[in-house]
Amino acid sequence: NVILVKGMIPLRSGLYTVPNNLSVRVHLDDIELREIEQVLLVENLAAFDGIFKDIHFDNENVLVVYRGHGIDAKAVLELLRLAPKYQFNVTAWTDYDPSGISIAFSLPNLSAFIVPALEGAPLGKINQPNLYLDQHRSLNKVEKLAKQYDLPAIKELLVRKLAITQEHQIAYKLPLTKVCINKLHNDLKV
Repeated sequence: NVILVKGMIPLRSGLYTVPNNLSVRVHLDDIELREIEQVLLVENLAAFDGIFKDIHFDNENVLVVYRGHGIDAKAVLELLRLAPKYQFNVTAWTDYDPSGISIAFSLPNLSAFIVPALEGAPLGKINQPNLYLDQHRSLNKVEKLAKQYDLPAIKELLVRKLAITQEHQIAYKLPLTKVCINKLHNDLKV
């Protein structure tokens, strides 16, 4: 049950601040979950590594977690399942494309996700329409989500056929926006 984290980490032994250029692997049992207000899950390792260097992010009472793969991902999912018990919010920062949105909405207890603000953004340089079209399985899920949630960020992704990776979000210094989730229908399955 080990997860890769950054920033301020409330451990049972006390608060530990990881320097911005480093991350640490921590056993889930060693984290004082009552001290966390929000878990920010980051999809891509490169974005996770640069989260404090490349973008301004207030990390007080926020546990920044890398999504991981395999065993690491299972430990992260276990952490997210504890959100109701410890009353912390779960926010996801993923690629802004069908696969990224699908990943975000597959997370237990998701309360918000982060997308790039696109006003004035050089879409011709950052958007990858071919990547969008290659994600047809995820695209079907996102189309269902658009019917289930009142979220302009999802509708814009579908209408404009957007696929903007986290790496492009960082490289082009796109401002990021937190989108809180508002459910329309409780009975629709995704």
